[in-house]
Amino acid sequence: MKFKQIIALVYLICAVTASYSQTIKGIGDLVIGMSVEEFLELPEIKIKNIKDFQNASEINNWMDLRKTTIDSSVSDIDYRVYSADVVKFDFLYQVGIFDRQGDDKYKLTATFYKTKLARLYISDFKAEFEDILTKKYGKPIKLDKLTSISCQNAYGAVSTQIKGSETLIWGKDKKIVATLRSNYPTCNYYSMSYGVEESAIARIMDRIEENGRTAAKIKEEKTKIDASKI
Repeated sequence: MKFKQIIALVYLICAVTASYSQTIKGIGDLVIGMSVEEFLELPEIKIKNIKDFQNASEINNWMDLRKTTIDSSVSDIDYRVYSADVVKFDFLYQVGIFDRQGDDKYKLTATFYKTKLARLYISDFKAEFEDILTKKYGKPIKLDKLTSISCQNAYGAVSTQIKGSETLIWGKDKKIVATLRSNYPTCNYYSMSYGVEESAIARIMDRIEENGRTAAKIKEEKTKIDASKI
């Protein structure tokens, strides 16, 4: 095969691959950039009862729509909202991927910034996610920060495990990005998550949350000191 023919074939393969790659927009009917009003009018959302996070005890196994705002009474610093521009909704959502029990229900958090959907986050995912996302969006970029560690169980048995994180990114450097993240913070523990977000807005929200948590921790520490009688 001549050089020009090889180049032509490469271009053809790239064109065919690109034609099958879809644009990242969101998860199901949840589209990044949609308004709160549009979100609440979706058929699978409209049937849910909205419960404020401060009344979390009334929420029935995530079947309701749990809403968190800056005015919500949330004791855990990590789950608070620190800006009037940010609103979060937590709920169960079907994505079309079933587990071994035949369930298709995932805990999903939809975060809005200035009334527009900016981030979707699923706290767990199945192995099929990677294969489906690759077929839809193309080959991801892989960020591997894993190292080997030695772990010992309660019976004294030693095993080698991994520590760190592994992230697969689709749409890197684009407006909307999708990520699969696996975290291995310590022995015998791991967590997985899937997210879709508008990168620029997500960075703004992350700064707001980081500054808010820092300020909340300082305030709580001061309150403890002031309440102390020693």
